[in-house]
Amino acid sequence: MKKLIVVLGIILTLGLAAFAQGTTRPAGAIPNIVGVKPFSPAANFLSLPGLLRWQYFVDNGIWITPREAEELVRQQVR
Repeated sequence: MKKLIVVLGIILTLGLAAFAQGTTRPAGAIPNIVGVKPFSPAANFLSLPGLLRWQYFVDNGIWITPREAEELVRQQVR
């Protein structure tokens, strides 16, 4: 029984650590999508927010939310 409690405690700790890491936003570089047409081969047939999210994940290893990506696209295409 003690081993089960220890194992469950470790799993819970790792799960909370993974959750906490996923909710932080690193100060990574924002991909530049200026001049890219949505759904074109240059955009890997993705929308601009989708392309920005994907490229940010490739560069930083963290997904940004769709809402964050939409705001970043708006800022870049002004």
